[in-house]
Amino acid sequence: MKSLSICIVGPTAVGKTGVAVEIAKRLGGEVIGLDSRQIYRHMAIGTAQPTEKEQHGISHHLYGVREPGERISAGEYSHLVEKKVNEITSRGNLSIICGGSGLYFRAITKGIFEDSTTDLIVREKLTKRLDDIFLAPDKEVGFNRLQAFINDLSEKYPAAAGFFVSPTLLDNFL
Repeated sequence: MKSLSICIVGPTAVGKTGVAVEIAKRLGGEVIGLDSRQIYRHMAIGTAQPTEKEQHGISHHLYGVREPGERISAGEYSHLVEKKVNEITSRGNLSIICGGSGLYFRAITKGIFEDSTTDLIVREKLTKRLDDIFLAPDKEVGFNRLQAFINDLSEKYPAAAGFFVSPTLLDNFL
């Protein structure tokens, strides 16, 4: 059975938390954070996590629950939100998902590609390859490396075929 949730999504500092808390008070709800940074501990001020005073005794979830060095993907986040929604629903309460992360909102409402996880080995290889391009000794070498990278991508991803970068585009990077 699907459960009903309210989503409050918008830019920073427009009052989303206050609205979520007021709805929670009136309808018997709990707030689930929808923010790619507020999930981390030790970052309450810099990410504007709701303070105890702002929470007004309403249960809040997925705020300050991860260490800053722990990675999280949108797919993993959507699974955490789904788990919290189920827990809240099982208590007979309304889930109020509140935050400003558009990617995370898309992940929970429309899904994201299957098994969304971060492959750190692939990331390391791509980072090295991009460093070789953007830290090249000169513009021509960087351009040639970039075009070779695009050619390699087009073998695996045909949609990348035909993508071409103008050498003048690289002026700001090389």
